[in-house]
Amino acid sequence: MPAIRPLGDPHVDDDPDVWGADVVGEEIAPPIDRLRRRLELAALIRRRDQAEHGVEDPVRALALADELARLLDSAATVDRVAWDRLRDLVTDFALARHWESSAAFLDIVAQFWPLHLEERGLSDVSAHGAAIRSALAARWETHPPQRPVIIAGSTGSIATTRALMRVVAGLPQGLVILPGLDTDLDDGAWNEIGDQHPQFALKETLAALGLDRREVPLFGADERPARRILIREALAPAIKTADWLARLDAAGGAPFVAEGVAGLTLIEAATEDEEAAAIALLMREALETPARTVALVTPDVGLARRVDAKLARWGVVASISHGRQLRETEAGALIALLCDLALDPGEPVALAALLKHPRVRLASLEARTFIEHEALRGPRCYETLDELGALLAKAKAPNEARMRLRDEACACIAALSEILAPLAALRGAISLSHFVDAVYVAAGALTENRAFAGADGENANTMLREAIDEGEALGPMQAYAAPRVLRQLMQGREIAPPAIDEARAAIWGPLEARLQRRDLMILGGLNEGVWPQAAPEDPFLSRPMRAALGLPSHDQRIGLAAHDFAQLISGPEIVLTRALRREGAPTLASRWLWRLKTLVEGAKVKLAEAPQVLAHARALDQPPRQREPKAPRPTQGKLKQISVTQVEALIRDPYAVYARRILGLEPLDPIGMAPGPAERGTAVHAAIEALWRWRLP
Repeated sequence: MPAIRPLGDPHVDDDPDVWGADVVGEEIAPPIDRLRRRLELAALIRRRDQAEHGVEDPVRALALADELARLLDSAATVDRVAWDRLRDLVTDFALARHWESSAAFLDIVAQFWPLHLEERGLSDVSAHGAAIRSALAARWETHPPQRPVIIAGSTGSIATTRALMRVVAGLPQGLVILPGLDTDLDDGAWNEIGDQHPQFALKETLAALGLDRREVPLFGADERPARRILIREALAPAIKTADWLARLDAAGGAPFVAEGVAGLTLIEAATEDEEAAAIALLMREALETPARTVALVTPDVGLARRVDAKLARWGVVASISHGRQLRETEAGALIALLCDLALDPGEPVALAALLKHPRVRLASLEARTFIEHEALRGPRCYETLDELGALLAKAKAPNEARMRLRDEACACIAALSEILAPLAALRGAISLSHFVDAVYVAAGALTENRAFAGADGENANTMLREAIDEGEALGPMQAYAAPRVLRQLMQGREIAPPAIDEARAAIWGPLEARLQRRDLMILGGLNEGVWPQAAPEDPFLSRPMRAALGLPSHDQRIGLAAHDFAQLISGPEIVLTRALRREGAPTLASRWLWRLKTLVEGAKVKLAEAPQVLAHARALDQPPRQREPKAPRPTQGKLKQISVTQVEALIRDPYAVYARRILGLEPLDPIGMAPGPAERGTAVHAAIEALWRWRLP
């Protein structure tokens, strides 16, 4: 059987059928653990802030460490970064003075970080992968394998990948398949290709390989040339859009455009929820045909989850590639609640949520409800958990059942106080390891060691154990900052979705969809800022500085996303969807969709729409028939008297007065509500009374 390895992470193993008898890169230092790198980079940033007498916040340092790690990863994708130019960049480009501090810090990192890793016998994560690819290319160049070697699906956006491609292309049985290379694009447009164009990465790869694109033969038949040419024109460089109509006329005019859009359908929903409902309907309809397959491709995790939830209405279980955020799971929520209670063990909202957590079993449901209603609702009347227990002990218990509930509630608070005591006792300067260890112990005690059950529990357990092992690298911090640091470590940590074999319906991200196809492909979330995502802001380097150092532009991500879109839209049956409003605000169509619509409408052709799908989506949650509500006719008692202050309420909302005065219903106070005028007045009167009693002889 063929051995398949991802180019981005070539496994260094002992499989002689893949790499040969000797292990590839045996002399290369192992990569540093990702969490360890994150914490050590954050420690560097903290030391810089202390030296500059700035705001020294470990959470901010962690966030900047993530940006610094991305910068190091970006540096590993090119042949060489001119770090020696950092000191002169601010002067050369006449930039603002704040960039000078950033450049000076990066100069330190560029010199210190490799030496630091070398002293520890480690290598950077991204640099390690690049070194492995370079070592493999060197081996195959001197000892070419005689078996078939194929590189497929890569655009060659990484320098070491291009070097490996160059070697494989010269092997006796080597083959490099470039996805979506446009060999027919005219020279003028090819020369104008920028980093946001779908062919930019392939253009760079061909230049590195020393090949002309016309020398590359077509692999397989071009099944939809009209669609391919139409998308090529829609995504052409901006300077080449002035003669769009002439180029379309030369290609075949309106009949050619009609052939190109055949099989394309556009759905523009009013809201995100309506878009998700329409997509779910399309997927369910596709599954009505035996053996027919369907996939939604979107980078919008929120849209993917909405569609997955709506498919559950019909019992459809899709194979989904988007993971679940750890902080949204039961295990993650428990850790977040412990972080809140570490700062204030008696905080009412967090305490009520902890008592109701499905994995916490300190008392019965009745006892937890007793605690909530007797002590947690309304203004806070206690400071510590011991005071909360004393407050509960004074609660009225008119019967034996109520007394048992009170005793159980007091025992629950006492147990909770004992469990949280080590966590609440942390004061002054502590290490992250010390704090996380206390959280780990408290989570196990609260749940009788059920906190880390299931996939989310295993992921949370791994994160906490890693933080305990590596937490010292971040350095000491104040105890009040540790909960926020642990929350920051949870950011971006995902639970892998369960594997579903042979699912006919799938929900993928663009990366997972690159080499997979289904009978019906739905491209969802085609709004600007979603697909493509906006280029990120770099807190360390401006755009001119990145270019001067030889780092890749952030816009290259848009070019890679455009390549994914161009490949996906070339299928036989494609549905494009977007929402006209997102989170209540108007949206702008994706630049690719806007260009395609403009080009097609300029040729007097219109993209097919599916109004019936939107109509069915709106009707899903509509009641089958409208009923005329009858006016309520309250007959239980009459008001015999009413205060002057309630007359306005009686006119405005008579049913509220009826519920309170006749039915005897009172609204529950919010948990941990802020003290109002009544509470303040009572407290002031009590203080005056206490002062008066104190002054009496």
